[in-house]
Amino acid sequence: MLRSDSRRAHLRASTQDHQGTSEHRVQMRELLAALAEIDRAYEVDLETVRTSDAPIAIKQTVIDTLRQQHQERRALYLRKLEAARRKRIGEVKIGSLWSIR
Repeated sequence: MLRSDSRRAHLRASTQDHQGTSEHRVQMRELLAALAEIDRAYEVDLETVRTSDAPIAIKQTVIDTLRQQHQERRALYLRKLEAARRKRIGEVKIGSLWSIR
């Protein structure tokens, strides 16, 4: 009886781990896609400024502002990625306890 209960518990833990892994992958993909979009928009904006007829001093000011905004936008998603990574590492460690016999 105890052995059967142990197997069921292990199966439940494995199923939960798989679901957690799928959710984690989706979350990571979404965060990475958001970062890619932020980077793409930044590059488009930079190209627009660089090819404009504005004086060089104004271009440089705008480029500096764009760079700062880009870093601020990315920082939020990088923090979320790091939090998701740390959470996943914690889940893996906890999940591996179920496999110890």
